[in-house]
Amino acid sequence: MPKYELLTKEDAPKFTEILYQPKVVPDIKATKNKITEQDVDKDFYTFIRKCHRCKSEKNEKLITKAYLFAKEAHKGETRYSGDAFINHLVEVAKIVTGNIGLSLTSAVCALLHDVVSNTEYTIKDIEVSFNKEIATIVENLTKIKGTSNYFDIKKPEIYKRILISLSEDIRIIYIKIADRLHNMRTINSLDVEKRTKVANETLFVYAPLAHRLGLYLIKSELEDLAFKCLNRDAYNKIANRIDSTKKQNINYLNRFSLPIIAKLFKENFKFDIISRQKSIYSIYKKMQKKNINFDDIYDIFAVRIIISPRPQKTEQQECNEIFNYFFENYEIKLDRIRNWIYKPKDNGYEAIHVTVKGSNNRWIEVQIRTERMNEIAEKGLSAHWKYKNIGTKNIEFNKKISKIKEKLENVDIKNFKYLSKLKLVFTDEIYVYTPQGRQIKLPYGASVLDFAFSVSRKLGTNCIGAEINNKLVVPIDYKIKTGDYIKILTSEKTIPKMKWLKFVKTDVAKKILLEIFQIKKIDEKEKGERILESIYNKFNYNPNQDFIQMLVRYYKLGNKQELYYKIGTHQIRNIEIENIIKKKLRWSLRNFIKPQFTNIFTTNQKILTINDDNYKIAKCCSPIPGDEVLGIKDQNDIITIHKKACRKMYDLVATNKQKMYPLTWQLYKAKSFQTSLRIEADNKIGILNKITTVMTKDMEVNIKSIHFESTENETIFSGWIEIYVLNKKHLKNIINKLYNIKGINNVERLK
Repeated sequence: MPKYELLTKEDAPKFTEILYQPKVVPDIKATKNKITEQDVDKDFYTFIRKCHRCKSEKNEKLITKAYLFAKEAHKGETRYSGDAFINHLVEVAKIVTGNIGLSLTSAVCALLHDVVSNTEYTIKDIEVSFNKEIATIVENLTKIKGTSNYFDIKKPEIYKRILISLSEDIRIIYIKIADRLHNMRTINSLDVEKRTKVANETLFVYAPLAHRLGLYLIKSELEDLAFKCLNRDAYNKIANRIDSTKKQNINYLNRFSLPIIAKLFKENFKFDIISRQKSIYSIYKKMQKKNINFDDIYDIFAVRIIISPRPQKTEQQECNEIFNYFFENYEIKLDRIRNWIYKPKDNGYEAIHVTVKGSNNRWIEVQIRTERMNEIAEKGLSAHWKYKNIGTKNIEFNKKISKIKEKLENVDIKNFKYLSKLKLVFTDEIYVYTPQGRQIKLPYGASVLDFAFSVSRKLGTNCIGAEINNKLVVPIDYKIKTGDYIKILTSEKTIPKMKWLKFVKTDVAKKILLEIFQIKKIDEKEKGERILESIYNKFNYNPNQDFIQMLVRYYKLGNKQELYYKIGTHQIRNIEIENIIKKKLRWSLRNFIKPQFTNIFTTNQKILTINDDNYKIAKCCSPIPGDEVLGIKDQNDIITIHKKACRKMYDLVATNKQKMYPLTWQLYKAKSFQTSLRIEADNKIGILNKITTVMTKDMEVNIKSIHFESTENETIFSGWIEIYVLNKKHLKNIINKLYNIKGINNVERLK
């Protein structure tokens, strides 16, 4: 990858060709000289010289054999454009291997995919000349070609299901998408009626399938080509607007990118930086969906940073380091941060997207990804196979394709049979059956409970599990599969639980559960109100509205109805309310902001990595930034941070034989840590108010809770206050500020 030198403003035009990549789809014009078979011969042999799948003599012979077979079968046949038909087949093979990255077998099938439908050759002829695997793929591609009459603009999903049902091998869908892409590139040769039908099929079936497979570039091109056919006026308006601002955008993106290039170069990153233009159809959809004008869309252009990780660095670390640079140096649009590295999309897409403010208050989207992530984003699933030895996040999608990555490296008959099962990964729905044989359609990922509610409300409410295919007993959250026969197991004692909502997929199940919980919640609220009334009566206590609001604030609830519900469900115990009444509101309660922790510690030991999810602050000593600290790791790899002088930590290390790690604080202004102060003061009117004023207004400290009590002679009062501070220096400033209050006798941090 190129490593850019820092460019001056004068040098910027030199950078333009690299940075700016226009994506406006040009008009497809008929060539003056039709493409002949001789032209295709030259093109094909150039193709196999460059194709890395054809390097071995065996592979070159196989693909050449397929080309000559197809050329002979289609001899003299031309397309609507007048070009030799064999040109289409070679172009599809190029897309399959180059743009999608499939194997030689897929390229062979691409060359042969129209032989049976267009000529007198049969599937048997292909099986005899090649093998059964290739013949079967070609047979299914032939069947798909014959299903076009099923397409209905009002019901595109029916046609999509037909396509998938015929695709016993995932490569069939890939080849069909490649076939459709080349057909769209040459669509101007068709008459208007045929062109409209093909464009609609493309927009509503093939583009969504390409998206599902992670083929972003192909999906975008299919959408733009189809949109141009179906709504040329709208397409041209957007294209012209983009073109009219092209020079201005080039200059702006260059100026925006220069300091980024300088930073990456200084840090010895191996990187590439390019622009990404939002596709014209995506712009149109956004304008329609949000009812906004072209000028209101700020993510038409994005800057994409593609890096090659440095030695001893992981992909996540490298991407996060660049993200932190933007976080520290630019104004961030917080609601537009997208981190698909920690949790990739279902189609395998990984990147960090962040929208930052450039000059002239213009928002720019920045996409951060590695070379591997970029190739997966462009080639989709097929790129996963190339990187099968590089670990990625263990998402559900990767679980489904992990075995397939290795299988497709060396395709044979055995693997072909295995791949036929992959079609279920890409369907949006499943079909299951009751014990009586009634078919029920459910969304992919539906559970036993979804099935039960789809049969009847009572069956779902009383569901405790199911028997699958008369042999397997499973729990209610078990994900059912197409073809399962399901017998629901029930119990009258079952009570629906709120956690059920986390795994049900169907609207029917969600609606019924919410109705049940709403009725139950009303009952629990009424019960809680009665319990609270009985506690008042027990102490002969007559509360006012302020008391109820104090309880609401104390338990951090939204309103009194939530309070009643918590009491009614015993989440708030009676004894707690009784104790508050006994103390006659001695506690002064305040809301507080819960701190967020990210990457707070560093260590000079390379073997230890500390991030959001694997550490906690020890409650026994409550360290804050500035304290000398050590970390100990438990069997779950959770690191507990203690003060260096914490006795309890040394007891734990001695007892459990755990290892200690030296740590240092890495300070961030936005982070806060809990600690407690003990305060003694003269019992004067207004002194408590002065303490809280210093905390909240002067020092801008978030208070969790305060507890003060008077001594027996009521001349002195003392207590403690829980607060959130930035670091040890911050705490010292707070203590000094408190000592300035007249009447404060002693302030110390609780040990």
